[in-house]
Order: sequence, then C-alpha cells, then structure tokens
Amino acid sequence: MPSNDSSAPLISVVLATYNGEQYLRAQLDSIFAQDYGNFEVIASDDCSSDATVEILDEYSKRYNLCWSVNERNLGFIRNFEQAILKAGGEYLALCDQDDLWLPDKLSVLSALITGKDALLVYSNAELIDGEGESLNQDIWTSSRTIPEKCTSHQAFYLNNYVTGCTVMFRRELLELATPFPGGICHDWWLAYVSSYYGRIVWTERQLVKYRQHGANVIGARRLSRNKLTGKYLLRQINKVNPVKIAGRLREYDRSWSDTIARLDAFYAFEADKQGHSPEILGTLRNWAQDRMDGVDLGKYAGFQASNYEILAIAIVLKKCFLSPP
Repeated sequence: MPSNDSSAPLISVVLATYNGEQYLRAQLDSIFAQDYGNFEVIASDDCSSDATVEILDEYSKRYNLCWSVNERNLGFIRNFEQAILKAGGEYLALCDQDDLWLPDKLSVLSALITGKDALLVYSNAELIDGEGESLNQDIWTSSRTIPEKCTSHQAFYLNNYVTGCTVMFRRELLELATPFPGGICHDWWLAYVSSYYGRIVWTERQLVKYRQHGANVIGARRLSRNKLTGKYLLRQINKVNPVKIAGRLREYDRSWSDTIARLDAFYAFEADKQGHSPEILGTLRNWAQDRMDGVDLGKYAGFQASNYEILAIAIVLKKCFLSPP
C-alpha cells in the first residue's frame, strides 16, 4: 500500500465493473500496490449479478475506495461516465476490472502529464492471457499503433489508438469532453478531444498487463476491417455455414454504422468549436455512407487522393477504406 502523501496531486482511479469477480481482486491488489502516495478509487458497478459488489465492499473497508451501483444497467461507456463524474482528483486514470498495473504506473503517468502540460497521456501495455501469462506482444504492435502518427485529431476519425486502461487525463478535459456522445467509446472520444487541442502525449513503457480472455468487452484482438469487406465475405460463401455469413454481413453493416455514428459526433464537435461546418468530415461521412451502401466511390477519387493521410493513417485501413467492397 502506498505511503500517504497529501502534497502530491490527488489522482482518481476510475473503475467500471460488471460481473468482474474472476479478476477483480488481482486488479485491485495491483492498484493498491502503487508507489504513488495520493489516490482514490471510484468504482461504478453496472448491476452485477456475481460477487463483484461484495469484493468492492470488502476492499472499501481496507482502502480508499468508494463504490456505487447503478439503478439500471447503463452499458460500459455510460458506466465509465458515471464513475468519472464522481471523481474528485486533479488527474483521472481509467481502469478496467481485469488487468494488472505495474507498481509505478500512476507515478510515471502523473510525472509525464505534469511535465508535458498534456491534457491526456497514455502508455503501451503488455498482452497477457486469462491466466496472467505473457503473450509476448504489446498492444501497440497488436493494433499497429505508431504514436508519432497519431497526434492530430484527424488521425482519430477512422480509428482509435489509445486504450482506456493506459490513460491518465486532467480534470480540465471533463469540461471539454462531457457529456460523452453516443456511438463512440469513451477512451476514443477523450483521445480525440485531447488531440483536437494538441495536448496528447505518450510513453513507450508497458505500464499495464492487458488481459485477453473470452469475457473482454473490448480486447486487443479485433477483427480486421479487411475481413469485413464485401469481397472477403463473398469469397467465404462456399467455405462456411450460411448462418455465419449472415452474421458477418450484419457485423459488416454494424461496423460501418458505427463509423458513421462516430463521424457524426466528430462533425458536431468541430462545427460547434469552429462555428462552421467542417468540410472534410462532411464529405467523409457521406463517403462512409456510400461505402456501406455499396455505391460506386469514383466520385470520391479526388477526396481520397487529397486526404490520403487521414484515410490511411494506420496500415490496417489502407486496403479496406480506399477501395470499394
């Protein structure tokens, strides 16, 4: 347990839980083993049916942990938002219920955010399996993240490069980024808003052991968008069960619907801040709609050419976004 150092800025560790009894104790133990001297844990439970709440209550009697249970299930994004709004720290660190933190995570990130005058800082993370064994890979390699190319807010239009459990941000960001819009994960939104103001910084240190298991809400192993293209699905018709194909087609539609919802959120934000309609986002939104509908994309050739870095900022996006299904 860390020494009590009230002279250090208070950090609120924001924990969202839901049926997390399997790994929650290990996560909490790693939090309360931090070498940083002044932090609180704010936990919001989303109506768990297992022993999660009992575990939170147990730890609250031994450590500086406050917990609450939502009146109804809100989903993980709104659950995080509930916890964030209850936090009192100068800095806030997002926390999942099933990972492991290195002992100096809070110390390293708080020094970084202070020294760089950043709105948000994040780190790399080591991938581990359900048993806590290393998968010998880090999350940046798994997601093909190159932080140096992800500083502009436009880099976040089509993909997220910041994993919530690696994040720390200033309270100031809450005034700029809340309430969270629908259709976009909280970590993606916070990273986008921070980058919009040019104040996002990272460290290559792997400060979290990011657990991959069957119950992850969001994990590092995401289905490549290349495997959500119409051509890919058509090639699989003779290889898999038609029920699986129907499922993939629905996933394809959801993927593009989610993309459009995110672009709508970015559009509304930038229109409000700039006082006029952001032309690039408007065209990109129309293009994404046509892409989902299977419309010929020839009319966007000039747009694609002039905005290549936005559309293909990550290698994984080059093939799937720059060609029709």
